[in-house]
Parts: sequence; structure tokens; C-alpha cells
Amino acid sequence: MRRAFISYSLADKDRFVVSRLTTELQRKDMLVTSSQNFDSPIIDFTTQKNIEISDLFLGVITDQSHTPNRVLNEWQYANQRNVPGILVVENTLNVQNIPKDNVIFFDRTNLGYAIDKVNQKIEFSSHSPANEEWIKWVLGGAAVLALLSVLGKNK
Repeated sequence: MRRAFISYSLADKDRFVVSRLTTELQRKDMLVTSSQNFDSPIIDFTTQKNIEISDLFLGVITDQSHTPNRVLNEWQYANQRNVPGILVVENTLNVQNIPKDNVIFFDRTNLGYAIDKVNQKIEFSSHSPANEEWIKWVLGGAAVLALLSVLGKNK
């Protein structure tokens, strides 16, 4: 069974999306784990191990969230360990110095651009299932589309 790690920093009104994201990943037969230590500025040992053994990292940061730096630190940790990942960030946040290749910026009032970008990544990756892009976008992309759909309804 493949494993997915979810790291999130959400506004209180968006907390429900984690269960939707988890459900979508479980439908793809993925075992899902997530951060448990939300208040620590460092990544605890259990979180490090869960990221390292994951086949996919999904990070989500919405506006008015409480711990975006923790998610960014975990995202960076996953990248350093070559864990394929997607980071979803609301475009109202000022997030700098992150590689834009696997980051989806979204606008809650106009999700079209973000959805199109995810669909393009899924389509491109589905033609080359031999590389790590496949797991990231074909398995994770569907979950990201579901996440964006839910966030768009929660304006």
C-alpha cells in the first residue's frame, strides 16, 4: 500500500477539508498520515519518519492559517528526502522562496486557473507513469481537485 503524508495549516473555517482530502487519498488505496505536533517550530522525529516513508507529500496552506511555516518546513524536509509532493497555497498569502514547479496557488473566488493547472499536470504525467511525477499528479492530483472544489464552495 502506498503512503501519503498531509501537512496543513488552515483557517478554522477550512478544517473540514482535511477529512475530504484524506477520503480521496484512501479511495486511491493510500495510507494517510499527517502532522501531529502543530505547536513545535521543529519537525519531531515521528513526523520526520512519516514523511520519509511516504510516497506522496501533500501540503495545504489557506489564508488566516495559524502555522504556515510548519507546513513549509515539512514541505522542504520532504523535498530534501526526494518525497514527491504537491503544495497547495491560497494566493492571498505571501509565501516566498519556494520552488513553483509543484506548487498550486489558488484563488477561492476563481478556481479555474488552479484546476486547469492540476488537470494539465495530471494529463502530462499520465503519459509517463515510469517517473515520480506519475504518483504525484495522478494519485495526488485527484485529491487536490477535490480539495479545491471544497475550498471554492467555502468562500
